[in-house]
Amino acid sequence: RPANYTETAREKGTQGRVKLVVEFSETGKVNLIYILQALPNGLTESSISTARQIKFQPEQKNGKPVSVIKIIEYSFELF
Repeated sequence: RPANYTETAREKGTQGRVKLVVEFSETGKVNLIYILQALPNGLTESSISTARQIKFQPEQKNGKPVSVIKIIEYSFELF
């Protein structure tokens, strides 16, 4: 699901990418989020909020759920 463009970011013409390091835990929840690349005007916060809502099935190793770390990006472009 895409992150929401904030009204402030839209008004100020903010564009770019937010990059996050996300831990997808063996319990099926997003545990940790680290910011690799941020954007102003609420776009980083919007990306973090969206990442926290990701629904997923934990990856398996030897038949048991495991935590994995992935980098995810949210792009913001005005047309």
